[in-house]
Amino acid sequence: MQDLPGLTPLLKYSLQADYRLEPNKFYFGDVNSFPENLEIDAIYGFSSLEGANLVTVADSRALSLKVHYSFSQLPENNGYIPRLADDRVGYFVSAFQDLSHKNPQEPFVRYINRWHLEPSDPDSALSPPKKPIIFWIENAVPLEYRDAIREGVLMWNQAFVKAGFQNAIKVRQMPDDADWHPADVRYNTIRWFNSWDAGFAKGPMRVNPLTGEILDADIIVDDNMVRSFQQGYRVLGEASSKQMCDELCYGMESANQAAMGALAVSILPNTQPASEAMQEYMHQYLRSLIAHEVGHTLGLRHNFHGSTMLAPQELNNTEITHTKGLVASVMDYLPVNIAPQGVVQGDYFPGVVGPYDEWAIEYGYKRSPTAMMPEAEKSFLKQIALASPHPELSYATDEDIWDINPLANVWDMSSDVLVYSQWQMDNARVMWQRLDKGDLSTGESYSNLRVLFDRVLQYYFRNASLVSKYIGGQSLQWLNTSDDTSWAFVPVSLSKQRQALTKLQDYVFAEDAFSFPPQLLNHLAPSRWQHWGSPAPSNRLDYPIHDRILKLQSVILRSLLEGDRLNRLQDIELKTPPGTALSMPELFDTLQTGIWTEILAPASPKPISSIRRSLQREYLNMLLEMVLGTSDVPEDGRTLAWYELQQLQAAIDTRLKQKPENLDIYTIAHLQLSGDRITKALNAQMLSR
Repeated sequence: MQDLPGLTPLLKYSLQADYRLEPNKFYFGDVNSFPENLEIDAIYGFSSLEGANLVTVADSRALSLKVHYSFSQLPENNGYIPRLADDRVGYFVSAFQDLSHKNPQEPFVRYINRWHLEPSDPDSALSPPKKPIIFWIENAVPLEYRDAIREGVLMWNQAFVKAGFQNAIKVRQMPDDADWHPADVRYNTIRWFNSWDAGFAKGPMRVNPLTGEILDADIIVDDNMVRSFQQGYRVLGEASSKQMCDELCYGMESANQAAMGALAVSILPNTQPASEAMQEYMHQYLRSLIAHEVGHTLGLRHNFHGSTMLAPQELNNTEITHTKGLVASVMDYLPVNIAPQGVVQGDYFPGVVGPYDEWAIEYGYKRSPTAMMPEAEKSFLKQIALASPHPELSYATDEDIWDINPLANVWDMSSDVLVYSQWQMDNARVMWQRLDKGDLSTGESYSNLRVLFDRVLQYYFRNASLVSKYIGGQSLQWLNTSDDTSWAFVPVSLSKQRQALTKLQDYVFAEDAFSFPPQLLNHLAPSRWQHWGSPAPSNRLDYPIHDRILKLQSVILRSLLEGDRLNRLQDIELKTPPGTALSMPELFDTLQTGIWTEILAPASPKPISSIRRSLQREYLNMLLEMVLGTSDVPEDGRTLAWYELQQLQAAIDTRLKQKPENLDIYTIAHLQLSGDRITKALNAQMLSR
């Protein structure tokens, strides 16, 4: 009856309000006792003098939270043999410190989390398990989704064949008059629930902390993940990607990706906007989502390298994707596979598990013919893990996706993200031209068009951000070292980095990067409803197109010139032969030349558009921040910013002295102010020194 889970500081942090636990408002809810587990609901009451901005309670000065406690009986002497973990294969682990171990460099023992599967015929190369893993589809799951869910679960049987098990996983339907409860740990369930805006799927499991044996697993899916396919793709994901998701879940961004794909299916020329096509799309999406969550319940972590197996030109070849797979692992966060213009659409989502999935299941579940203890399996497991350098078995999990590796991403596809992202940005440009041409239903509000436009714009820049990761990028690869393998960093090639810069210039920074039909921009109306869950705009009613584009451009530009990336570029110059790395001077010069083309190009001067003026101001702001010491960049970066400002000032002065008659007042004022800011900043730097 105390705040055992630590909710008080959590509420204060997340809601920014001083909530306090009220002991007299605590009570027990449901209590369920089963043969192997006990389930208790505890309801805590909290109060705050001011309350918080919560739309789901009538008065936010008081609220209650339900905490579910679950106690499970641990199995004893059941013949389970723990299996040692290997960091080349992505499993969740149960770790403990062996104080009797004589190796001070590695005192930990790590067991993978896996089910206790035993072959019914140990002498056969392929045998059904004595006790298969059985998932029950809860009777609350809508009828129209059950086939896709069943297929998503059974996809994994293909992987277990390589581990020597036939029909290792089975699916059963929970009857409406079942005499058992889904909370009973003897039943693994797939459950469905409804919420206002939760938007996630999750595959939690219970594990014996002493051995790593998985005892029970339950997959839960929020109806928000697929609701749009009943109500139309327009509403799915409007809550954006604000929902945080942990190691075990698909978050709201998955729903946003699905909504984007459904929009593409409906309006792109190379798709067939028929109800049958949309049903097939939904089926593939839900099947893939369930397969991902089942993978977690089998013990597997994310593999964000899994989407890079196929070349871009292979993604829509169903002869390949139906056999080898669309991706190497369904444990990636996968975007919808939208075919480029002029290419027949293939699979939207994978329908089979990939080579990495099969290999990982082999490592985790293949039976060692002789071992009776974990240590005795080392040689057997090592032979399986030695295959890790194969490109299709590349592994990168949650800790590996921050900035450094351009092929370890969420929501990317193919072995060449530069090509893939360009295709998707081209698709987005086509969609902009078609959004307001007969797409709205009779009587539908133009505010829905605003939602669609925002979604396509976000999709466009998400793909641009994938391109930016090539700059200063390095991959982490397993390389052979005698009879074993080890990590090594491999910088992205200079040619690839230059390609990435060219694409960013063409698709993000160029004068003609954005072209929207004026009629479309005038139809981006706001919603007129204002109530809980539907806030009306608090600022401009019309669409702020300049602000929205600049904000997204700025995210890309600032990521290219932030301190960590510049430090990484400088370090890579020491790790590679001379002339094979992208240098900081080349990065600065390429960006400045592309963003200030109107001034730096030898062609006759012309008026600078409003979108370009905004971008140029942002770039100028960044260089000034570096020179004045208000941004954290390496000293060489600060020096280069000073150098580029000198070059830019000289070019501006030259243009203004020519007094070109074809420049408008906007451009002249913009150039004069920019030159003045540079002069004052450089003088201020000299005075400060």
